[in-house]
Amino acid sequence: MSDTSIQLQVNGETVDLDVSDIDGVEWREVRKVSGFRPKELFDAATEMDFEAFAALLWVVRRRKDPTLEYDTVLKSLTLSSFQAGDDEAVDPPDVAGS
Repeated sequence: MSDTSIQLQVNGETVDLDVSDIDGVEWREVRKVSGFRPKELFDAATEMDFEAFAALLWVVRRRKDPTLEYDTVLKSLTLSSFQAGDDEAVDPPDVAGS
């Protein structure tokens, strides 16, 4: 996997998100729906920001279904949707600040 790729297990589906093939129009659409510029999107994704993940998933999935709405993708994501490699669930972020 390249430095521009993210692989996720989302709701049992392995999704390879390679942002190096997102074109200018798609980046413009990502910015419109999420407000993220490319670097901000990567930073947010490393912090498990759901809007960042949804924006990436939306772009990839819209290639097959151009009518797919960003909010539909965002609404479908929950913390339990995500898994790391080897089917391990992702630990929830520490929101208590401990």
